Amino acid sequence: MKSVLLFLALIGLAQAEPFVEAAGGYTTFRQYKQDGARFYQEVFPWSSDMRSPAWRVGIGNKINDQWDYMVSWLSLGRNSVDAVYVEDVNYDAQAHRCLRECDKLVHNRAVGSASGPEFALRRNFESVYLRGGLFVWIARLDASGWRDDNPERQVQQYHWQQAPQTMLAPFLGAGIRHKFTGGEVFAEASYYHVVESTGGYPLAKRAIVPMLGLRMGY
Repeated sequence: MKSVLLFLALIGLAQAEPFVEAAGGYTTFRQYKQDGARFYQEVFPWSSDMRSPAWRVGIGNKINDQWDYMVSWLSLGRNSVDAVYVEDVNYDAQAHRCLRECDKLVHNRAVGSASGPEFALRRNFESVYLRGGLFVWIARLDASGWRDDNPERQVQQYHWQQAPQTMLAPFLGAGIRHKFTGGEVFAEASYYHVVESTGGYPLAKRAIVPMLGLRMGY
């Protein structure tokens, strides 16, 4: 980590053309499906919401006329799964069937979020560019619900919160840009794919994120 910071500092001293950038868009998560292990069971009703607003703010610097780098904070937004299911001991996930007590259902809503620091390199052409790098995907998860045997139906009976989970997600993207004096406006799309995680129960490990943004020198 120290060598990376030193490298970035030397780049900054060599070029010294810093900029700030802000962008907003929309995330389409690819749901991580695993019957019986991701807050749903195939034989019972369930639904998911894998679309969310996204935003990014960061600072960067030019390496030369073709290359620049940026360090940002990226929020991919929220995702969720709503489902009813039975206790794990009463369900066969391999055969996708309920074994017993199939009328004693748990009603659950799991809500996840993803945000974290992003390091990006960008290769600039006249009006288009390519970008790639590494996103530290910090996933948070919150689940709550009630059981059918709860006499006060739909009153929250339990709440479970997972500690933040860190996952490494390389990304690739491309965009178009329009330059003006002192900055540029741009439109881009990037694909994020988790390759390493610390366990836990993330609702998604892949995402496509189109964005519109503004870059200004300072």
